[in-house]
Amino acid sequence: MPPEVQAFLGGITLADLILWATGLGAVFAAFKWVVPFVRRINHLIDDLMGEPARPGVPARPGVMERLGKVEHQVANDHSTNLRDELTEVLEVTREMSTTITVLAEWQKKHEQKSDAAFARIDALEKKEKP
Repeated sequence: MPPEVQAFLGGITLADLILWATGLGAVFAAFKWVVPFVRRINHLIDDLMGEPARPGVPARPGVMERLGKVEHQVANDHSTNLRDELTEVLEVTREMSTTITVLAEWQKKHEQKSDAAFARIDALEKKEKP
């Protein structure tokens, strides 16, 4: 063994070994905590920025691109979008509500006429009975 290595190894004490082991343990613990944290940060950045397509995996749009699509669907630009469809559904619902109200009034009027007719029939039947 070279004399420099022998001198170095000869100068190592038990306290030096414990200090080195503690330092290595601290570095290992830090990596054990830092690596998953950095991985989560990386996933967050990928979600924000989006990812290009790769073999077997489709592209994933970023947050801004997704928000742009949502804004387009809600914006009123006089083309087919979510807002226009909702407005149409509301108009149809109002028309149906009006129709139901008219039909309910018609039904009530005819029920009153039917009740009056049955009352006259009952009165006639009572007169005919001896």
